[in-house]
Amino acid sequence: MAQLAMTKEEAKNRLAELVSKYEGLSTSEIKSYHEAKTKQGFVLPLFQYLGWNVFNTDEVAPEEKVSKGRVDYAFKLHGVPQFYLETKPLKADLNNPQFKEQVITYAYNKGVTWAVLTDFEGVQVFNAQTGQRFLNLNYKDYVTDFGKLWLLSRTSLLDGLLNKEAAQYGALPPSLPIEKRLFQQFREWRERLSRQLRAYHRELGWQWIDEIILRLLSRLIFIRTCEDRELEGKELLAILNQYKGSVGKVDLLKELRCIFRKYDGYYDSDLFQQGPFLHPLDREDFLDIEIEVLANILDGLYHIPGVMADYDFSVIDADVLGPPTINALPGKSSQCRRFILKRNELRYAVMAALLPGAG
Repeated sequence: MAQLAMTKEEAKNRLAELVSKYEGLSTSEIKSYHEAKTKQGFVLPLFQYLGWNVFNTDEVAPEEKVSKGRVDYAFKLHGVPQFYLETKPLKADLNNPQFKEQVITYAYNKGVTWAVLTDFEGVQVFNAQTGQRFLNLNYKDYVTDFGKLWLLSRTSLLDGLLNKEAAQYGALPPSLPIEKRLFQQFREWRERLSRQLRAYHRELGWQWIDEIILRLLSRLIFIRTCEDRELEGKELLAILNQYKGSVGKVDLLKELRCIFRKYDGYYDSDLFQQGPFLHPLDREDFLDIEIEVLANILDGLYHIPGVMADYDFSVIDADVLGPPTINALPGKSSQCRRFILKRNELRYAVMAALLPGAG
C-alpha cells in the first residue's frame, strides 16, 4: 500500500478522526484491544498521519533485533534509526517502570537517542542516553497541542526539529564543534596508549607505536564523522553502552575490529584496509589494548568532559584531522612527524571521503 501524501493540516484532521474513533470505543471494546490490534488499529495510523511510510520496512522496521530482544518498531531515515517505538495495549499503564526501562534499554544499547512509548492513549518520549522523559502527551492533546506531537513526524526528524526543541528545554545536551576541546583529549589518549604499548610491546619501535595510535584515532574519527553525518548508525556508542551494561564483559577491541572490517568492505579508503598483510592494529594474535583505555576514548569521542554537551563531528573543520592534529600530540620528534606525514592515507580518508573542499 502506498504512503498517504497529506499536508500538516490534513494530517491534523485525520488524527482528529482517529481520536474520535478511540473515544467512541466502549469499555468492553477497549479491553479487546491487545497489543497487536492496538498497533494495527491506532498506533500505525497515528505515525502514518505523521508522515511515516509505515508500509515500507526500510523506513518503519518492525520487530528489529536489538541487544536482548526485538523492539516493536525502528523509525529510520536513510537507514539510520531516529527513534525506537514500543507499543502497549490500549489503557496500559505507561508509567510502569518496566515499560520505560524496556524501551530506553533498547535504544541506549544501540546508540539511538530517542525512545518512544505509546498505547495510543498516551505518548511518552525519552532521551535514552539520559533516561529523562522529554514529552508526555495524552490523546486529548493530540489535536489541541498538535505541534508537540508533530515533533515525531518524518518532516520534523528530517529538519532536526525534535533535537532543536529538546536542546532548547535542556533535554538534549547541545552539540558543539570538535575543534575547541578535542586537542587536549588527543594528547591524553596518545600518552595513555603510548605508555601502554611501550610497556606491553617492547618489540615495537616508536614509529610503529605512533602509527598504531594514529591509525586507531583516525579510524575512530572517521567513524564518528560518518555517524554525525548520518551516513551510519552510532555503532561505537552502541558497543560502548553494551560494555558498560555488561560490567566490562564485552571485548571492545574485538567489537571494534568487526566494525573496522565492515568499513573496509564499504568505504574506498586505505584507512581500514585489511591486507593480505594485516596491520598490527588488526592482528588479534599480536596487539592488545586495555579495554578501560578504549572505553575512555570511545566515551570521549561523544561526551565532552565536564560539559553537558556532545561533540558534533558533522561540522568538524578539515584541518583538525590533518597535520594540526598530529602536531598537537606531544612527545613526537620532528623526524617522527615527517615519517607520519609521508603516509598520505593517514591524512585522512576522512577529509577525502567526507569533508567537502578538503585536499
